[in-house]
Amino acid sequence: MPDITLCPGQGCPLENRCLRFRAVAHGRQDYFGHLPYDAATGQCDSFWDLARLDPTEAQIRARAYHLWIAGGLRQGTADADWHRARAALDAETAAALGPVAEGACGSMQRPSSHENSGPGAAGKR
Repeated sequence: MPDITLCPGQGCPLENRCLRFRAVAHGRQDYFGHLPYDAATGQCDSFWDLARLDPTEAQIRARAYHLWIAGGLRQGTADADWHRARAALDAETAAALGPVAEGACGSMQRPSSHENSGPGAAGKR
């Protein structure tokens, strides 16, 4: 997972699709001091769509090739190897993300805005 500033979410309508909200923090982590989502415009300048994490065709092809080799170079398994490769890459991505938030405010434990106060837009936790 990239080293990024995470977002506390706090009811943002984009939180379940945003990498900055769903990424799992490991150790010391920066969080935005305030919610970057602008309700007036319905946009967030800091939004990172989870679609960025979708595996590329090249990644799937390489993983499928390694599965094919590991499977004994059997003919006729291309589609199955491709689907297994895609599923494995998707599972690795899912393991690196936190759960989808429930309800408008989410269920993840993120710091409140007063815990993040301090100089700059991001505070250390």
